[in-house]
Amino acid sequence: SQNAIGGGGRYDGLVADLGGPSVAGIGFAIGVERLAMAMRPAEIKVTPDLVIAPLGAVAEAEGLRVARNLRRAGLRVEVEPGQKSLKSHMRRADKLGAAFVLILGEDELSRAVGVLRDLAAHEQSEIALDAERITARLRAGAAPSPRDDV
Repeated sequence: SQNAIGGGGRYDGLVADLGGPSVAGIGFAIGVERLAMAMRPAEIKVTPDLVIAPLGAVAEAEGLRVARNLRRAGLRVEVEPGQKSLKSHMRRADKLGAAFVLILGEDELSRAVGVLRDLAAHEQSEIALDAERITARLRAGAAPSPRDDV
């Protein structure tokens, strides 16, 4: 009795028994929590378009701002929080299967740019921290020569 997720049946005479017209009827019930527990976890892997790798607390705050604007533009963006090394950020981006990494360090932030690294082409270039420019670059799929978008 405790193993049922849902139940139901036909109730053809119910309305007539209650004084109404003779109509066909059905009824059902479902235990939403039981249904959720019975479902197998979905193996959904969402690959981000871009991983933002902030190097420091100030860069992390700026990375979150840039990520918000890029998400509004329709991109899937991961921000790696915490004080991590660049190597750690790159390992995480590789594990997630990201095509691009936007590296934000103190030097870059002082010039309002980031380093956009194309992981497939093994190229990188500086790009202004502007959502439209970054979105256009990612949608184009390749990194141009260094400093093209600065």
